[in-house]
Order: sequence, then structure tokens, then C-alpha cells
Amino acid sequence: MLEVENDSAILELRCPDTGIPLWVLLRIPFLRSIMSDALYSVPMVVPASGIPKVAAMLALGRAIPHNRTVLRRPRAEVLIAATGVGTILRDGLWFNRLSDHFASANPGQTLAIEDLFAWRWPFPRVNRRVLISAPTLAAAAIVGTARCGPSHRERAARMIAVVGQRARNLLGWDISSGRAAALSEWLARKSAALPWLYRNYRALLQRVGPRLVIKEEACYGPSAAFILAARDLGIATAEYQHGAISAGHDAYNVAETVRSDKRFRRTLPDYLLCYGRWWLEQINMPVQCVAIGNPHRGQQMLALERAQAGERRDILVLGDGIETRLYLGLARRLAEHCGERFPIVFRPHPLERAAVLSEFPSGWSEGIRIDAAADIYQSFRSSHAVVSDVSTGLFEAVGITDRVLVWNTAKARFAFPAHPFPSFNDEADLARQLLGAAVAPLAPATVNAIWEPDWRANYVSFLAGVGCTIYEGTSA
Repeated sequence: MLEVENDSAILELRCPDTGIPLWVLLRIPFLRSIMSDALYSVPMVVPASGIPKVAAMLALGRAIPHNRTVLRRPRAEVLIAATGVGTILRDGLWFNRLSDHFASANPGQTLAIEDLFAWRWPFPRVNRRVLISAPTLAAAAIVGTARCGPSHRERAARMIAVVGQRARNLLGWDISSGRAAALSEWLARKSAALPWLYRNYRALLQRVGPRLVIKEEACYGPSAAFILAARDLGIATAEYQHGAISAGHDAYNVAETVRSDKRFRRTLPDYLLCYGRWWLEQINMPVQCVAIGNPHRGQQMLALERAQAGERRDILVLGDGIETRLYLGLARRLAEHCGERFPIVFRPHPLERAAVLSEFPSGWSEGIRIDAAADIYQSFRSSHAVVSDVSTGLFEAVGITDRVLVWNTAKARFAFPAHPFPSFNDEADLARQLLGAAVAPLAPATVNAIWEPDWRANYVSFLAGVGCTIYEGTSA
């Protein structure tokens, strides 16, 4: 599939103001269109629904004065940009499990900027130094629409035509005319907003004055303007790992022509802060990888009281946020095979959680329980086994639950051609393994390769290495 982009001509179509190759913006939506048709039963890339105007306006109305207040004291040596997917309630306060641990390790010198997830207002919160990105993103959407002209549309159409032809020649995959038109218009508007976004991020960075920018999904195309602005100001850049990365992850594996292109590399962070050494072996992205561990897992492991073996009976089936019915079906069929011995629990992915909990308000569906716990580590307390095919939760369960099993699907084979867990082919095979003899846990060396110990010391050492001052404050 990566051969589709293995052509220098694809990188010649660039934003004339920033020099960012348009393929940087398009590659993940385009490649996931191919993956969707090949590996998924439902569309992997779903067109964005209309913005809930009332919720959006209320959130923007709160975000603008909130940001003004936070920016009264803007200076920080570390600026962390996060999505809002990881926000959870903790003792009545919102806490971003993906980014706020980093902020708590150096609170006096860290400022965060966060997206709103589902337009939810994530306050009051543990980390108070948080800007909201919604006003900037809304303005960029307006600018992109207003400034999108014939030149933007012509470049976007050419890009779609070039990669579409390569996909047809190399893979026998045809992009439909409707999908091509939608992607072309989307790309034109996104490219039209790039110069404005670049200037906006550059102004923010000059105001904050960080030595280091850490951005969630920094290797993804939408981060290109932010990362390029930081690079042009001489600021070190990094991405923290926020989930499973693998040999089949499109955001972290590229063709050699793209990998060696200087213009593409300038849109990437300098560093990727990984959970452990095992993950580094899965990818070929031209960034410097540093194994620091998983902050949230590290903190939860300290607090987690290992339940007695007899209390861990649940079989936890993890959703992927896309094919909800597929995993619900597996859970229901599994309950028919071994539900009398093991309670079967379906845990929705954060992206599908609200919809699933709304559909099953009782918390039950055809003999299986729907897991409503905010934090997966709460669910692990009562879980004997964790089951899925491509979920990060499989790895998070290592060293906590008795068993981890991978569903042998096309997605799993694509994403993880090598992994350390036993596999199963269907619910009958899974039931036989669950009802059979226990298996030995992973060796400590393998666990440490997946999860580097002592994330805080590793992170503080990384900060010192890029010239940041370490403030000894209280942790969150």
C-alpha cells in the first residue's frame, strides 16, 4: 500500500506559502480509504457530521475569555498540545490521562492547549493551565472556506488524480467519483488555511516562548503547520505515544521516497516519546524515538490493588471505535459458549462510548454487560482476560489480567504481523482456550520492552536533555 506514495512527483504539489506538501494533509485520509475497503465491514473514514451549532457556540463563547485569562501568564518552557479524547473525571475534576501526567511532572514550566472532545467543556480540572484550541480551529475552518480559490482546487484535484491513478495501477483499487470529489474539496480548503494556521501558531509560540513543543498526533498531517512553525523558531518538538503503534499503522510508516524527503521531514517532530522499546521496532518514521513509558499506566499500576484470583472472572471484549457491531457480536456469541463460567463484558472505545451507552441505558445487551467505567484500569480489576484484535488495551492489560488474547482477523494480521500474545480464530476457539489450562505470563523482559519502567524519571531526563528547567512541584 505504501508504494502508492513512493513517487517524488506526489511531493511536488505544495502549499506555495509554507512549502508543506499537500500529500502530508491527504495521506492518512486517502490511505485509510484503501484500508477501509480492504479490512473493515463499515467505513473507516466517516464524513464529518454537521457541527452541533448550539453546543459549538456555547463552547466557543466560553473558550475565548478563558484563553484570554490563561494567556495573562503565557510563558512556559514546555507547551503540550493534546486532543480531548483522553479527558476523564477524577474526584470531580477533569484530567487528561494522555497529557496531564506530563504537565504534572513539571507544572511550573508547562502550558497545555487542548481540543474539545464532542464539544464537552472539560472544567473544572486538575491542570488549570490549559488553553482551548476550538477558537483557532473554528477560525481556520472559516479562513479555509473563505480563501479557497481556483488554484487551491486545481492543486487538490491534481493530487487526487495522481494518487488515485497510482492506487489503481498498483493495487487495483478505484476511488469512487463521489469520494474523490469530497476529498478534493476537503484538501483544497485545508490547504487554503495552512498559511493562516502557520502564522497563528508561530505567534502563539513566540508569546509562550517554549523550549519544547509536545504534540499528540504530531506525525499526523493536521499537525504539520504547528510543527513547522516550531521548527522555524528553533523549538524542539516531540510527540507522545497515545495508543498502539504498529507495522500496520499508516501514521508511523511511510514509503522510502517520502521518508527521505526534506520537506516532509520538516513537518514531523524531532522525537517520538514511546511506551517502550518494543514499539520502536514497529515503525520506520524518520524521527528520534525515546522509550519513556506510559505515564497513565505507570500511575495506575502504583495505585492498582491486584484483586484475588477468584475475583477476576470477567472476559473483557474491547471495541475499536469503528466496527461496534462486530465486537458486540463476538461478545454475545462468546457468552453462549462460556457465559456460565465467565461474565462477558463489552467495553466500547472512547470514540463510540457515548453512542453505546445511550443505546443500552440499562448497561446490558443480550446477556453481556456494557462497561461504563471511565478508566480501563478500573475494568481490569475484575477481568480474567482481555480480548480484541487491534486495541491498545490488549497491551495495557499486560501484568494485570491473567490472560490477553488477540482475535486473528485481517485487521490484526495487518496491524500486528508480530505480537507476543496467543491468538484465536473465532468464539469457539476462544472459549476452548479460556476454559482450558492457564498459560504462563509474559516474561518480565518482554513486559519491560513494551512498558519502559519509571516514566517520570525518563521524562524529566528527556526535558533536561532538550534544555528545559525542571520545576520540582507536586504531581497530579
